[in-house]
Amino acid sequence: MKKTEIRSDISIEEIRVRESKEKRKAISDRIRVIRLALEGYEYTAIAEILGKKDYSYTSNWIKRFNEAGFTGLETKKGQGRPRILNDKENKLIEEWLKDPNAHGYNVWTAPRLQEKIKEEFQKEPSEQCVYDTLEYLDFKHRKARPTPSKADPKELEDFKKAA
Repeated sequence: MKKTEIRSDISIEEIRVRESKEKRKAISDRIRVIRLALEGYEYTAIAEILGKKDYSYTSNWIKRFNEAGFTGLETKKGQGRPRILNDKENKLIEEWLKDPNAHGYNVWTAPRLQEKIKEEFQKEPSEQCVYDTLEYLDFKHRKARPTPSKADPKELEDFKKAA
């Protein structure tokens, strides 16, 4: 394997300090890649130490570090599809969810929320988008559990305790 080339304007001591102070595991692991490379480890050995499958993990972070220093080790903004609903809309949806009675419902269902979003924002989110929004806003999607109408409450309670 070829010798690892690391930029020389940052000392290994500075890298060790940064690694020890970093609280985010992903960033700490990336700094560790740089430290291990400076200590003479090869790409494959570094990947093995960090439990990665191949050396491309190592080479990618070394390349980014050489190009941009510690800034290059930060996680980039997601490259995926942008969210359908913006922060302002999510804040308003959160208010709706807290008080369904203000909108004529006892509880929100995904289809109801989907319809309300369509009315208010002229956007047509899928049902999955509604569930994702609920998760993003730290709300839980729950289904009502049916209770037999002729069931004895005492027997139900005993059954729950036994289960």
